[in-house]
Amino acid sequence: MSVEISVIIPNWNGRTYLQKCLGSLRNQELSDFEVIVVDNGSTDGSVEFLHRHFPEAKVILFRENKGFSKAVNEGIRQARGDYVLLLNNDVEVDPGLLGHLHEAITHLKDADFLACRMMDFYRRELIDGIGDGFPRKGKAFRIGHGVKFGPPFDQSRRAFGACAGAGFYKSELFKEVGLFDEDFFAYHEDVDWNFRANLMGYRCFYVPVAVVYHIGSGTTGGLYNELTVFHNVRNMIYVIMKNLPTSLLLKYLPWIVWGQVESFVRFCLVHGYWRAYFGGLSSAIRGTGMMLKKRKEIQRRRRISILELEQLLIASEKERKRQV
Repeated sequence: MSVEISVIIPNWNGRTYLQKCLGSLRNQELSDFEVIVVDNGSTDGSVEFLHRHFPEAKVILFRENKGFSKAVNEGIRQARGDYVLLLNNDVEVDPGLLGHLHEAITHLKDADFLACRMMDFYRRELIDGIGDGFPRKGKAFRIGHGVKFGPPFDQSRRAFGACAGAGFYKSELFKEVGLFDEDFFAYHEDVDWNFRANLMGYRCFYVPVAVVYHIGSGTTGGLYNELTVFHNVRNMIYVIMKNLPTSLLLKYLPWIVWGQVESFVRFCLVHGYWRAYFGGLSSAIRGTGMMLKKRKEIQRRRRISILELEQLLIASEKERKRQV
């Protein structure tokens, strides 16, 4: 039997956050949904906690940590809903979240997937992100991050894409665009998916009334550690390799090189993650052949014009300037 919405939550040693996350889902005003938790080999008692306190949730078990992409993909495969909501385990959701998202996807005729308003869990007047941006220098960013909520972030509009920590999708999109790239393991897999969706002509819109409160890096230990730096460096290069059409790649090469210089300064000179940075860089180089094969198919399926894509990237830059 189908349901309207499937909520998919990947989890790895996130027992600390599950009560708040799943407890807030129990308070939803819309009731026609299922909850799927995909556990990535947790050793902190997460699975036992879920079975005891949230028996209504379907739990999919992996014996080891397979990464965000693989966990989410398995959840999508087993989802019964017409729509899919992806949630990080370290979020608390507003009671009206599912209702607002369902109403928006129904009434925004040009919308194929939606970005929620993610707010900082501890400083709730501050935006964590209202979607993903992707400027010409090839470094994705969270739109509105760190800015106090208010105009112009209180208005719905098109975004480059949704953060998969709180992204809402028509289920059929995953058949058209494909699932998340499991070679990414974690980080920027949503940026890659957003890019592929845009190239195929699908559109994302930001919904300001759809609110979640995000702790951030709840189970990975923060933005600056060996794991996150390695995957951030490698996967951002993967995104460019796979998705940016050749004409724009050549046109934006100076911007892209500058973006990589900024990453080097940030990760190595400022924070000292030399090994992780160069490990990610060398891994990206080794994966070039694999990514170029994927690139060929992605570019073959592109439906939007180069001009449309360029306008979308420039619009991302304008969003970036609004939060500086």
